[in-house]
Amino acid sequence: MRKLSSLLLITTLILSLTLIGCSNEYEFDRVELLYSQSMNQDFNKYIEYINDYDTYLELGYSLDNVSKSTFDTHILYMYHFTNNNLGENIYLFDHYDIKNGVLNLYCKENEDIQVSPAFGEYAMIFVIDKTLVDDANSIQVVFE
Repeated sequence: MRKLSSLLLITTLILSLTLIGCSNEYEFDRVELLYSQSMNQDFNKYIEYINDYDTYLELGYSLDNVSKSTFDTHILYMYHFTNNNLGENIYLFDHYDIKNGVLNLYCKENEDIQVSPAFGEYAMIFVIDKTLVDDANSIQVVFE
């Protein structure tokens, strides 16, 4: 009986470790906002579409949960513009739709933060499912 209990315990432990090891990869939704802040020295080069992991590494971005496997199903889309406020998470992603061949990424202002009134470049980096990109002719960020 002890051998059976020990065997069951070892099997359970191995199965648990296997499942934990498999869950290390983060699965993104169809669209997520990974970065929303005033641009700084983190960006040595601006590329609108990042389609592969090597390009991502060359740019030197450090984004949570982005790995080589991210680019199997998603791309990164960077949108930047001159903004009249400086800060982090000034804009939040709300939802998306596709109309007339345009993938619209709707964003709203974050009312829960304080910002510094000053002009500067602002960047937003989205991770977008490749099937959405394939279904659209272009991508547009819309502020509501």
